This record gives sequence, structure tokens and C-alpha cells, in this order.
Amino acid sequence: MALHEFTRNELDTILKKVVNKTLGQVDVNNVFARTITHPKITGIAGDVVEQSILGYLLCIIFEEPSPKAQLQLQ
Repeated sequence: MALHEFTRNELDTILKKVVNKTLGQVDVNNVFARTITHPKITGIAGDVVEQSILGYLLCIIFEEPSPKAQLQLQ
């Protein structure tokens, strides 16, 4: 089961609140701020929609470095 499920009516209600607004205006979670230190982030518009409009939580998964990467770090 998906973590986020919306009915058509729920989505209509959520999205009607942001019609005629810019992504900057609806970015209540300051998602665009990440581009200050990482200017080549792609998909930032989708991140704003997911996190600031739909309320998804940011989830970053960190993987252990590969053995080759660990050698380079030493």
C-alpha cells in the first residue's frame, strides 16, 4: 500500500488552493533553499509539489560507501 493515497476530490481540494500561485509562493517548506548550495538539483518543482503542497516528508536514504569509495576516502 502506498504511503500517500488521495481521492480525486482530495486532490482537487488541495490543488485548487494553489491555482494561480507560483511554486515560490507555495513553497512553505523552503524546498528551493536547497538550490542555493546545490544549484544543479533536478526535479525541484516536483519536490515543491510533493513536500509543500501534498505534504510528503523528505526521505533521504544514505547508502554505505562501496569498498572502492572507502579506499579513496582513506
